[in-house]
Amino acid sequence: KIVTVVNLAKAKRIVTPCISTRMKPGQSDGKRAGATKRPLVCILVLGDFGRSPRMQYHTLSCANERFDTTVVAHPGSAPLSELQNNPLVSFIWLRPVLPKKWPKAFYLVQALFKLVIQFLQLFITLMSIQKPDVFLVQTPPALPTLPVVWLLSRPP
Repeated sequence: KIVTVVNLAKAKRIVTPCISTRMKPGQSDGKRAGATKRPLVCILVLGDFGRSPRMQYHTLSCANERFDTTVVAHPGSAPLSELQNNPLVSFIWLRPVLPKKWPKAFYLVQALFKLVIQFLQLFITLMSIQKPDVFLVQTPPALPTLPVVWLLSRPP
């Protein structure tokens, strides 16, 4: 697995309650407590964050360095309790895109449809968060995560 870091340029804010849900233990709206000048890191995992110990430890390291850290991932297994209870870490859980079982004859159609839907889901979700200073991206899968981050990282 490769971790890629990309800087983020200015992004417009879009509200997307139908695409993702924000969760922070003790906070129903997922917003950070107060505005800060600390660097903001967005950690993007297109999979079950709880089953990715490497990305969880990267997140913990960012929080230990006093970075405000936003994790954008799919829900599943519970993350480390140190992350769940850390005030510098917030989560944005992506909603599932497609049903898991499709007939094998439709695999190619399903894969293309899923790629397009995930691209749009990630793009809108990342546009709706506070502008990160740094993206930390888990690959694979590189598609659609890297194109979305690249697109949002380009200068205006």
